[in-house]
Amino acid sequence: MVTYTGNGASDHVIPHSLGMTPGMIIIKNISVSGDFWAVWHKELPSGQLLRLNESGEAAGSGFWGNLANTENTFTVSGTW
Repeated sequence: MVTYTGNGASDHVIPHSLGMTPGMIIIKNISVSGDFWAVWHKELPSGQLLRLNESGEAAGSGFWGNLANTENTFTVSGTW
């Protein structure tokens, strides 16, 4: 698990120290009320977002950054 502070920037690079590229990333904003969990999975088309606690299909959102996830970092874009 990684905790980070968003900065609203496009392509905010976040270190994760896993040593391998993650296959799935789940993010929860803990600084606001609500129940939004953003999910990225390696099998989703580029730019797609799943919401963990909803039954809808994956949709484009602009949430995930434009840089590829790596063995050391992942990227988000903007805030919610």
